[in-house]
Amino acid sequence: TAGPDEVTAPDSYQFGSRFDGDDVSSVSYSGQTVRNVLIGDIKSTIANTGSGTSTTADALVALYENSSATATLLNDPAIAYQDISTKSVSGKIAGEDMGNVIGYGMLPDALIRTWFDVVEAVDYDQTSTGIHIDQMVGKGLLGMVSYYQATSVYFDKVNDDTEDNSVASDGTDPYTDMEHHFDEAFGYYGAAIGYKNMTESERQSSGSATTAAEYTTLVNFDWAKYASKRSNVTGCSQSTGLDDSIMDAFLLGRAHISAESPLADIQEQMDIVMNGWETVIVANIIHYAAEVHGLMV
Repeated sequence: TAGPDEVTAPDSYQFGSRFDGDDVSSVSYSGQTVRNVLIGDIKSTIANTGSGTSTTADALVALYENSSATATLLNDPAIAYQDISTKSVSGKIAGEDMGNVIGYGMLPDALIRTWFDVVEAVDYDQTSTGIHIDQMVGKGLLGMVSYYQATSVYFDKVNDDTEDNSVASDGTDPYTDMEHHFDEAFGYYGAAIGYKNMTESERQSSGSATTAAEYTTLVNFDWAKYASKRSNVTGCSQSTGLDDSIMDAFLLGRAHISAESPLADIQEQMDIVMNGWETVIVANIIHYAAEVHGLMV
């Protein structure tokens, strides 16, 4: 077991296996990656209907459930969603234990499906519905799936995995349960593995991938991009550093897990991630409220 001063975080989210050697990766979160891809494509599909491209509730549900083995990425027809993973968004949305969505009187899954029906019924555009349904669905799923699963589900699992952190998951996997659950939280955050050494503009762009596997390593998804956007805000004299602090905590937290550090050292990094992520959410709300105010005056 290593002490906190003996653990050094790498610059890239890459960790070799304690069981199969450093040349074998112990990192795996393809299910989280495909959910981030699907959330983005669901949002874009809805938004495109406001530009004359039609869709149906069934087509949106098929994306939400990742039910088609042949459906391809919206902007990358050479890659099927199921090439990345067969996991679905619908299978991980916040459930009954979280209660109804405030103001809507229904569970998160029912609300998302209701919005899909509205998109088909009115051939969606925001003037006919009074809201941007693409934004409601997109931002809603980022919160009800990605953020919720990472911070309320998988970080909790990390706390429960202390007795298993020296044993390979299922006896044969290249990672422990704790490593895997922490990686899954990172997958939901959606940063490219080399995010730490990226420029501001690179962090705020999606990047590029040419294979299904590269979507898990080279692409930045919404939360990671938002962290950078909310780190350098117009009118502020200095960066908030949210993007650096969150990524550094993910890197150091994972390094502590690999080193079998005490749970307190790992929890410290998870707290930094959660506080930073929540700050990004609050900053986003303020950002969009300011944009609305600008449209009203």
